[in-house]
Amino acid sequence: MRRTKLIWFAFGASSVLASWAISVSLFEAEEEAPMPHIVIGAPDIRYAQSDFDELENLSLKVGEVISQCGLEAFEIELNRHGLAYAVPITEEIEPSLCCLVVNFGNSPEPVSLEIKAS
Repeated sequence: MRRTKLIWFAFGASSVLASWAISVSLFEAEEEAPMPHIVIGAPDIRYAQSDFDELENLSLKVGEVISQCGLEAFEIELNRHGLAYAVPITEEIEPSLCCLVVNFGNSPEPVSLEIKAS
């Protein structure tokens, strides 16, 4: 009686293990390599001469510079301090990245450049 229960228990455990192994091998998702991108952070600062009715702040001006540098595909993220622009790094946009570094590298404005991979 005891041996029969142990045999059925072992059979059930082995069938669960076998079905798990088969499902993992058949439906295993391939992981994508992390995509490097540059994150340009700009705090939400209003200039003293700007009116509250105008949308003239630093984070929006950074977005305009990014567009002027020729970058069309980027993501805008909202963080605690303002906006962050995530630009994927590829070979096609290398001249545009140089333009970003020239514009924001020695800028007196509090703009941060960060390289991330996700």
